[in-house]
Amino acid sequence: MNPDFTGRTAIVTGAAHGLGRAISIAFAGHGASVWACDVIEDELLETQKLSRAAGGACTARACDVRDKDAVQRFVKDASSAAGRVHVLVNNAGGVLGQVGRPLEEVTPAAWQAIFDVNLTGAFHFSQAVAPGMKAARSGRIINISSGAGLGAPKDSGSSSNASRSGASARPRTSRGACSSSRPIRPGGSPARCSRSTAASD
Repeated sequence: MNPDFTGRTAIVTGAAHGLGRAISIAFAGHGASVWACDVIEDELLETQKLSRAAGGACTARACDVRDKDAVQRFVKDASSAAGRVHVLVNNAGGVLGQVGRPLEEVTPAAWQAIFDVNLTGAFHFSQAVAPGMKAARSGRIINISSGAGLGAPKDSGSSSNASRSGASARPRTSRGACSSSRPIRPGGSPARCSRSTAASD
């Protein structure tokens, strides 16, 4: 299978490293114009470099998925540059240092911080691209969830598991916005659990 994304624009969140970087490079390698965002700017620029080396276009900009206004600006710029956004990959998320923390030790603020990135961030981006996808009657929203959302909390902690479960369920509420919206649940991968809040797994 060798898909051709020439002439298509793909937004990838949490693209500074790991899965988000790999997704950005893959889209660029198949001809897409990639708009990559994260809060870790130096690593994000490396993603841009690698994506361009793969043969495609890549615009990398710092953007905190928790900031609705920043998200709206990012999507507006991507849409203006290419006409519209064809694919959104909601990959930003993480455990924010809450590794192996028992439920009774999770503070309300820590719980909310996880949801702000893992779930609300995806909502902000999905909401921002929805009008363009509706107008075109075409588009794809892909939510990178986790197998952790399907089972009992282990290393990633209760709040991360709960938010990932929400990310898996959220596509059912997005189907009116585009022609396809679905979750992908990768298994565990090496991650820096103390990284900045809007970084990727």
